[in-house]
Amino acid sequence: MAERINLDKTVYLKENFKRLVDSNFNYFNQNTDETSFTISDFFRLYEQIFEFIPREGNIESHKYILTKEAEYIGVRIQDDSDFQALLDEITRLRRELLDNSNTILELTR
Repeated sequence: MAERINLDKTVYLKENFKRLVDSNFNYFNQNTDETSFTISDFFRLYEQIFEFIPREGNIESHKYILTKEAEYIGVRIQDDSDFQALLDEITRLRRELLDNSNTILELTR
């Protein structure tokens, strides 16, 4: 059996329409206000999720954040191979210094 549904219709006069109805869709833009999420909000959230962010990864990781920040402030991040090369150089120079010290001792005897 068919059920009867009553519909109500509101009609505005043309001269009142623009005053009564927002035709710019401002209602939908309410949540895109730039001040709705502040820098303080960002850091507060960052502190809350810090432990859950993976250390490594191309995106969504601490390494990604570190790389982006270093790039932004103009700092070069050295990887482990750079450190190892420096440690090898230090070891080589220490051996050379020790050899030269031994040579000097032998010559002064």
